[in-house]
Amino acid sequence: MDEIKKISFFASYGEALQSLDDRSAGQLIKAMCSYAFDGKEPDKLSSKVKPMWLLVKPNLDTSLKKIKSGRKGGKQNAS
Repeated sequence: MDEIKKISFFASYGEALQSLDDRSAGQLIKAMCSYAFDGKEPDKLSSKVKPMWLLVKPNLDTSLKKIKSGRKGGKQNAS
């Protein structure tokens, strides 16, 4: 994966994290960072974290796609 240095962190992520205990919240943050920065899908997520991950992942995918598109100059206009 291209070197990604930042990702968007939405308020909804913070709201979701607040609903988790500290251990589970840490697991979700680590999963997000590992996926966004290293391209590694998380494994062995707890039953509390797995549903949160499934909601966050599509947003991360969209953010990563936009970052990569921007590096390529974005969408070309047809003439």
